[in-house]
Amino acid sequence: MAAIGIGADRFGENGFNTLLGRNSFIQPVVTALFGLIPNCFSSVLIAASFLRGALGFGSMIAGLLANTGFGILVLFRELPLKRTLGVILLLLAISILVGELFFYALG
Repeated sequence: MAAIGIGADRFGENGFNTLLGRNSFIQPVVTALFGLIPNCFSSVLIAASFLRGALGFGSMIAGLLANTGFGILVLFRELPLKRTLGVILLLLAISILVGELFFYALG
């Protein structure tokens, strides 16, 4: 959590938006990976970036689908590691797929 706070203070939204690029096919992938961070900050940053026009709709959908809040931490505690990683990979794959579909459908 501290690393996220330090990164946000140092780079801010502009740094996040620069990292993602504009209208890039990789944008939904990076946003989905960012959405896996277990807290609300990633959701707020993704939504704010979409509202400012830095993210496309497909990227926003990918990031918000991947976000589970603290659910990932519960999975690590309650399930075996192999099964938890399988669930996370499935979540990530579905998020990226849906995000890319929206990215290409909406141009």
